Amino acid sequence: MTLDAVAREAGVSLATASRALNGTTRVRDDLRGRVRAAADLLGYIPNAHAQALASAEGNRTVGLICHDVGDPYFAGIAGGVMRAAAEQDLLVMLASTFREPAREIAYVSMLRAQRARAILLIGSGFQDRAWERAMDAELEPYVRAGGRVAVVSRHRSMRVDTVQPENRAGAAALAASLVALGHRDFAVLSGPPELTTVADRLAGFREGLAAAGITLRRVVRGAFTREG
Repeated sequence: MTLDAVAREAGVSLATASRALNGTTRVRDDLRGRVRAAADLLGYIPNAHAQALASAEGNRTVGLICHDVGDPYFAGIAGGVMRAAAEQDLLVMLASTFREPAREIAYVSMLRAQRARAILLIGSGFQDRAWERAMDAELEPYVRAGGRVAVVSRHRSMRVDTVQPENRAGAAALAASLVALGHRDFAVLSGPPELTTVADRLAGFREGLAAAGITLRRVVRGAFTREG
């Protein structure tokens, strides 16, 4: 069954039938009722994907991009997002980047093409100017077009909703607490150096030790995995 058949049954133009089923306010109530009655009679089901491409406002999809949904930290956040989305009848599209900058940018581009209502970026950013420029090139026009962006645990210069843990200050406070307990010799098992959260935490820990006149001399790098 096609939209054209619905329009003929309702006695309206194809454009009016499309607007009536898309929920736009530019259609009189009586015409909207006729179109919906015709759609019900004919068993017509609107193409949600086509509607999304025509208007992001009616899109019920939210994109959530994280480093690794298998990680309990990201799984917990994703679960909370999905519960909140369910209350609003929104569909969450979930993707793991496995901490690959190019993959993250590609996923954002795909969500833009799908006219997602909002994009959530969960997890550390990267200390890479080329990546920053590429990400800005994707997000800035998306936001200007009315898309919503929220980020968790990363630096963003754009005016987007942000949840930023106190990685640097928290690490400094940890160092100060350990020094207060009498510890003087430290080694740090750190994560991948290209991640901004890793850089922030390591810098904060160094600052906390430096305030007590202690220099951190041993840093061992590893991945944010069980093996690492």
